Amino acid sequence: MIEKYQTLHFADNIDVRTMQRCGGTTMRHVWKYLNTGQYTKMSLSEREAQYHLHGVSGYGFREGSYRITIIRDQVERLISAAAYRGYGEDINTVLENIEDYDDHHFASYTSRLGTPDMYDQIVDLTGIDMLVVSLGATHYHTNHGSYTPVSISDKAMDSMMRRYDDDIRNGWWKL
Repeated sequence: MIEKYQTLHFADNIDVRTMQRCGGTTMRHVWKYLNTGQYTKMSLSEREAQYHLHGVSGYGFREGSYRITIIRDQVERLISAAAYRGYGEDINTVLENIEDYDDHHFASYTSRLGTPDMYDQIVDLTGIDMLVVSLGATHYHTNHGSYTPVSISDKAMDSMMRRYDDDIRNGWWKL
């Protein structure tokens, strides 16, 4: 399922497609700051208006645009999503049962971003600061939390590999 209004349209025909737990809030703050001078998050109605202004649909890319997306380590993203959504269980319990969660924060990259070959640039979340500066922002929100590595059980890894088989096949998931 393609989530609508996740592509942000910047100057110089640069389109940035975002995804949950991969810098989307930061990028919406950047868009709002660059377009209005306000340091607040871009609203859904503003995102919707951009799609109508540019006459785009689907993934929301403008014709001939330079296409960027932001990703992060998949396991780190899932741990971040579980914490964000308040799933207080042990992380291995959540990951071992990941197939039971119908939550867009656990969506695969393929279902939200398409395939890597659709992008001119794929930025790791650790490089989002350089991307933001390259777009011209001097003020922006960042939600970089600290990540504490955890030991992932074999059962959790097997469950994640089943759930994210499409990401593995499409080259998003780096084993």
